[in-house]
Amino acid sequence: MFFVLHNLHASAAWIGVISGAVGVGAIAGASSTGALAQRIHLGRLTWLALIGGGLALIGLSRCTSVGLAIVMCALLGAMAGIINAADPPIMLRVAPQHMLGRVSSVVSPLVQLSNIAAMAIAGLLASTALRGFHAEIAGLAFGPYNTILATSGLLFIAAGLATIAPMRGLPAAVQATADAAVSGTPGASKDQELAAAATASSATKP
Repeated sequence: MFFVLHNLHASAAWIGVISGAVGVGAIAGASSTGALAQRIHLGRLTWLALIGGGLALIGLSRCTSVGLAIVMCALLGAMAGIINAADPPIMLRVAPQHMLGRVSSVVSPLVQLSNIAAMAIAGLLASTALRGFHAEIAGLAFGPYNTILATSGLLFIAAGLATIAPMRGLPAAVQATADAAVSGTPGASKDQELAAAATASSATKP
């Protein structure tokens, strides 16, 4: 909200539109993952999406107009949609079948916890350490809000780069079945069975 008001110099009425662009992008990204996975190694697609999301965040941090911000948000949403669609099939095949329930019960809360922590940390920095912050680097002006966005983008890129090596080591069988799951081919039925088993296992644990 504050980025829209202070950096884009736009009305608060645009906040819903900009947020909606992320949602539209996420739907488009998730919907296209099946087709992309048939052409790009699913592991590579994951780290490319992380790096792409980081670049979108950095691009958003430099935006000064609503139109460009909407484009960057849609791109960010698309990258997030790809990641969300690509990760579960890989997890279902890499994790031992008897551990799927435990893995799922740990990963899902951690994702939600990290989202909450990120929002809390961003708000804390903007209101304390970065309050009133202004700097110029290589002719680019930085304030509290675009600094947070740019830093988040760098963290996304770092995560993508750190994921390259592990994804290269993805076994061929894992890649093949994950591709089948995400593209909706008959091979996905096994992943659906594993997902159901994982859910059932989680539900029965004390």
